[in-house]
Amino acid sequence: MNSFPYPLMAVCSGHAVAKSAFLLSATDYRIGVDGAFKIGLNEVAIGMTMHFGGVELVNGRLAPIFLTVR
Repeated sequence: MNSFPYPLMAVCSGHAVAKSAFLLSATDYRIGVDGAFKIGLNEVAIGMTMHFGGVELVNGRLAPIFLTVR
């Protein structure tokens, strides 16, 4: 992402929860299919403490409106 010399791309064809959501966040380009799929960090929803690297990664990728627990 930051120091890799080539762009990274991920394709998501369904749910991306927990670590897979972090992996999507770590890529430069993401392609997804249309559907009622969930992409999210379940650690946030259950109140777990997340690692600093993951928090910074997500903070850099998401708009502030999506950084709240609903």
